[in-house]
Amino acid sequence: CYELVGDGEHKPQRVASISESTGRQAALIPPLTDNGAPTMLLAGFAMHRVVSDSSASPASKRRSSPADDPLATARDRKRRKDREDRQKRRTRGRTRPSDDGSMEPWKDTMRKLESLGPGGVMGRVLDICTGLGYTAIAASREEGAPAVLTIELDEVSLDMCRRNPWSRELLTSDKITMLRGDASELITELPDESFSVVIHDPPARALCKEGDLFGEVFYSELYRVLRRGGRLFHYLGNPDGREGPSLYKGVMERLSQQGFW
Repeated sequence: CYELVGDGEHKPQRVASISESTGRQAALIPPLTDNGAPTMLLAGFAMHRVVSDSSASPASKRRSSPADDPLATARDRKRRKDREDRQKRRTRGRTRPSDDGSMEPWKDTMRKLESLGPGGVMGRVLDICTGLGYTAIAASREEGAPAVLTIELDEVSLDMCRRNPWSRELLTSDKITMLRGDASELITELPDESFSVVIHDPPARALCKEGDLFGEVFYSELYRVLRRGGRLFHYLGNPDGREGPSLYKGVMERLSQQGFW
């Protein structure tokens, strides 16, 4: 993604930055579909699922090849193949195709909220790891959510939010409160049973060096701040990844030990 700076006479600049506290590089990456919210690439990890089904992409649906013009048909086939190859290069090593073959960051966010089950978001929400703020924004739009508290460690993520039009509501909504710091420390200062919904969407474990967001101590704090009957959404990423099976098993065991079921 690029942005215009100043009076617009200068060349557009790439929306990217380096964290002063962690040294991680961050950049906004456009969606693979024709429109939609960008994702953030943080230290080489995409923060959302951003795959596209090349066989049913919006562009390929709009472009039909005239059957009576073999040259046009060949040109369209080459264009489709070139577009598919570009998409594969952009997503290689980041994500795997979703079950319906397509995904973009905002759709990814809504899927997470829908997974909370019938009734959706009801009551105060704790959003751990703000990222670009899409989860906090979507939760704040729910009529049943009077307030959302979101926590982010890295200032580079907040810089990306300020430079991303899709994150603007994070900075203007009266229902959203942001805290900057280590969630494993800040959560200890929150009152008991003060949230009805906790959305825990940590980055890859390789990026969780400041605090253990997958450990028993942190899970015990999640249980403490969640009201009786409240719901926890814990995103873990690709179950078929290198550490997927062992990570899932360990997380489920540790959550169960703290009282989640």
